[in-house]
Amino acid sequence: MRKPLRVLIVEESERDASTILTQFRHGDYDPVFEHVETPEAMKTALTTQTWDIVLSNYRISRFGALAALALLKETGIDLPFIIVIVSEGIGEETAVAAIKAGAHDLIVKSDLERLISAIDHELKEAEARRKRKDEVRKLAARILRRQGYKVLEAFHPGEAAILCEQHTEAIHLMFTDVVLPIMSGRKLAEELLPTHPEIKVLYMSGYTDNAIAHHGVLEKGLNYIQKPFTVGGLVRKIREVLDKKSAAA
Repeated sequence: MRKPLRVLIVEESERDASTILTQFRHGDYDPVFEHVETPEAMKTALTTQTWDIVLSNYRISRFGALAALALLKETGIDLPFIIVIVSEGIGEETAVAAIKAGAHDLIVKSDLERLISAIDHELKEAEARRKRKDEVRKLAARILRRQGYKVLEAFHPGEAAILCEQHTEAIHLMFTDVVLPIMSGRKLAEELLPTHPEIKVLYMSGYTDNAIAHHGVLEKGLNYIQKPFTVGGLVRKIREVLDKKSAAA
């Protein structure tokens, strides 16, 4: 049985998009796709629907792969991003720059038959990344429970919002990743403050300072811990944040 696959295609040429989709005949996937060609359309698609992978042309008149990749990073959604070049060619330096910018793979017209195997590989890598994030969350929860804290766990921002809305007792701390699906940890904290004004926030990330600066969590007064962290380091940081007289989201 063919596996369903939700594909977001960033491409202005219907013909090139059709050429890309034709490759799925050679694999085990049954693609459901949306075709976008502007930043606004891509952002709407990313924030209102669930996707498995993004396939993007390198250069289109109003948009392009690097801009699309930057937009994807801004949302915090961890999706495989593959550049697929059907019509035009690009130089080796441009291709290297695209990979350095964060594209997971780059497929040129003469190598289109490699697309399905590239998708297979990147989906497996994405699943491995999700599992690692789950392990960090579970480890942190286990550490804090052993320290006597009551812990509520949420898998994504929407679930966190529901948990906080339903929890009538005080929530003293939110421990969150800087980069999350749909919204940043900073934005999530702002969303939760009206119902839980007592909440303090500790942000964590494995990204470099430069990579997370635009999320606004390196500002003076905000609480932040770099991954990977030690058990002792986490416990001390949690205690430090809770002992502060006031908090900033």
